[in-house]
Amino acid sequence: MSVNRIKKDFTLIAHRGASYDAPENTFEAFDLALEMGFDNVETDVQLSSDGRSVLIHDESLNRTTGIQGLVAETSIAKIKSLNAGLWVEGPDDGAGSTGQLA
Repeated sequence: MSVNRIKKDFTLIAHRGASYDAPENTFEAFDLALEMGFDNVETDVQLSSDGRSVLIHDESLNRTTGIQGLVAETSIAKIKSLNAGLWVEGPDDGAGSTGQLA
């Protein structure tokens, strides 16, 4: 069933962006969700050590970036340098993604 047929009766919300096809909570996942026809995206917010908002589900950076540490103990500059797409399985294993957390 196409997204457009479902949209007639429902508001479609992409969980953490198009997280099946792109690294969750990244600009790539949000852009892709909108391109796919979703109306909204659902995300989570954590604060960096310098008080900046980071769109990431976990309190830890480990699962999505492979880096040990808590978001709350990491600067926004360091977080922006991480690749949240390294864990992606698929034909390019995330290599085609910038994986930058939003």
